Amino acid sequence: MDEPILSVDDIHTYYGMSYVLKGVSLQVGHGQTVALLGRNGAGKTTTLRSIIGLVVPRKGHVYYQGEEITGIKPHLIARRGITYVPETRDIFSYLSVRENLEIAYRPTSRWSITDVFHLFPALEPLQDRAGRFLSGGEQQMLAIARALLTGANLILLDEPSQGLAPLIVREVLRILRDLKREGISILLVEQKLDLATRLADSLYIIDQGHIVFEGTPQSLSENEEILHTHLGVGGRR
Repeated sequence: MDEPILSVDDIHTYYGMSYVLKGVSLQVGHGQTVALLGRNGAGKTTTLRSIIGLVVPRKGHVYYQGEEITGIKPHLIARRGITYVPETRDIFSYLSVRENLEIAYRPTSRWSITDVFHLFPALEPLQDRAGRFLSGGEQQMLAIARALLTGANLILLDEPSQGLAPLIVREVLRILRDLKREGISILLVEQKLDLATRLADSLYIIDQGHIVFEGTPQSLSENEEILHTHLGVGGRR
């Protein structure tokens, strides 16, 4: 079996005295899209932040391409090929679209600015517009485009559909499918069950800091008890 691009092994993460992650383990294979689902406050974002080094687990290990990265500074983890796109997107609001992209670009990336404009055609006519004048969907596209230009092999995406209109969510879904075809590995935190199951090769559900389910979209859709208890739905929608 091929070694996964990302392996999270029994991590325990705290914020001060608050015990958030209580032995989380998961894997992402090369070229896979893996979704992490759960209710608000379950530990999804903390899992991503623990992987990228924004918070350091007190126990457990994180491995990227077979090498341990637990406790390494976030900018050094990013240089290795992991990029985090937070739910706040964090684009530079006073810089133009093109300037946001130029700042992110690294010569080691297989993507050029021209390439990302082909992938995100809605951004090209907006390249001189400041980030603060973009819609939520345009900001999300820009945030993902920037991630590609860093040379990322693994993208950690936190709630990419949050606050977006259904039409824009469909466009984000298209983009993520394109990235999957290009062999980019993705760990996706998402509230929308339908979007996650349409994208993911495998899924994990986290509840109160514990992984309570691991499986395929099909196996999740057949597990009414897990869906109701941990996601608050009666079945696949």
